[in-house]
Amino acid sequence: MRNSKGFSIAAALLALGPMPSPAAKAQIARAPDAVRMALDAVPAERWALSSTNDLLQATADQVDMPGLTALANASDPRAEQLVGYALTEYSRGNAARCSAGLAWLRRAADQDYPRAKHTLGYLYQEGICVKHDPAQAVQWYRQAADKAYAPALYALALHYDSGEGVPQDTAEAARLCHIAAEQGLPDGQTCLGDHLEDGSGVPRDYGQALTWYEKAAQTGDPYAQNRIGGLYQEGNGVTQDDKEALRWFRLAADQGDAWGQANVGAAYDAGQGVAVDKAEAARWFNKAARQGYASAMHYLGLYHMDGTGVAKDYGKAMALFHAAAAKGDTAALVSIAYLYDHGLGVKRNTVQGMAFLRKASAAGEADGDFGMGNHYMVGEGVKRDPVEAMRLFRKAFGQGSTSAASNIAHLYHVGDGVPQNFTAALHWYSLAADHGDAVGMSGVAELYSCGQGVPLSPATARQWMQKASDAGNAYARNWLTSNPEAACKPCPPPRL
Repeated sequence: MRNSKGFSIAAALLALGPMPSPAAKAQIARAPDAVRMALDAVPAERWALSSTNDLLQATADQVDMPGLTALANASDPRAEQLVGYALTEYSRGNAARCSAGLAWLRRAADQDYPRAKHTLGYLYQEGICVKHDPAQAVQWYRQAADKAYAPALYALALHYDSGEGVPQDTAEAARLCHIAAEQGLPDGQTCLGDHLEDGSGVPRDYGQALTWYEKAAQTGDPYAQNRIGGLYQEGNGVTQDDKEALRWFRLAADQGDAWGQANVGAAYDAGQGVAVDKAEAARWFNKAARQGYASAMHYLGLYHMDGTGVAKDYGKAMALFHAAAAKGDTAALVSIAYLYDHGLGVKRNTVQGMAFLRKASAAGEADGDFGMGNHYMVGEGVKRDPVEAMRLFRKAFGQGSTSAASNIAHLYHVGDGVPQNFTAALHWYSLAADHGDAVGMSGVAELYSCGQGVPLSPATARQWMQKASDAGNAYARNWLTSNPEAACKPCPPPRL
């Protein structure tokens, strides 16, 4: 952030400290009036809705830094807050700067200036120059919110949403967001839109959610643009339209927003609103990954693992998976395990693979439980235990893993860890098949081929195997070309 003279506002404020030096006194003798005029020239709406950094930028060409400090000494709360914010936000751990900055902010707060109270709440929330204290942050935010200060209303709403420093109350969060939204704060508008879209604290209303997102999007808010894209992608409150969804994602992406870039990449990956183009998808994922967007790192790693849209490179894939996991993408832990289990780019190590699957499971990843179940079923990386495998598969299925249904069916089909039960096998294979799982389809086919739990029907078996083959199942393709009617062939055991 620099003014027309080319010096850093933050650096200038830090150099000055809370009081002008003797050498600066002559320079700033007439400064307060000029600085006050510059601050007065900033529209009231900008004071109400803009961040302090934005305000510093807005006045950078007019405000003389020694003059700003002189105006603070004249007890103008706006100047006190600006100086206090700069000293604390850019303190870099300097205790003297922290102390001086907090003193300026408290002087402004003592004048009942809501922006200063909001800044103090922010410092307690983030643990900047003070100990992290959500309850104290809530107290300062509430004081500012009581003055109808929109950013404080929004900040307080986030605490009610999360239950941090205050009992969780999503209805109160939605109410506070609504007040901030009515004042024109984009964050308040998107917050209210989120509550309406999710039905959190208010009745679900996609149409009203769209209305508030659109208000924020008119200011160029990329979060709102992504949310509108999501509504069009899912057809919630609007006619489903992948092209319109992509248009909104691009608006966000073209501003450099990482979430928007990842959404554009996903559209090219899936062919939603545009022709499938894996290379273009990889380009957009790479843009988002460079900004540290975790899911984009994971997707790009999968591309490098498979050689999709980019050169196959297991080393890059592993590095991206680790980076994504470090950013909180727990699904990447399953991908790391896959590389270890199959010895791709690393020495094969199923014990290490199991360790990463345990981490994924602990983070609530269904595929972590599914992968662990596979290890226990085949006895790699752990002692073979089909009973434990069944427990993990059931847990994974309960979390939404349809692949787990196929493995549950297999255990019933062959009687491994449970009594053999063809009726139960058919039930679980059918559940998987109904969700498009090719292994489930081939399992149903095997039962009809052998007359196990169903009437013997080679024709029905062939129909199911054809479905599995069309879904990309290699075993089904081989089955169809190997005279399957000649004999009943057992299902192959699942592998890691």
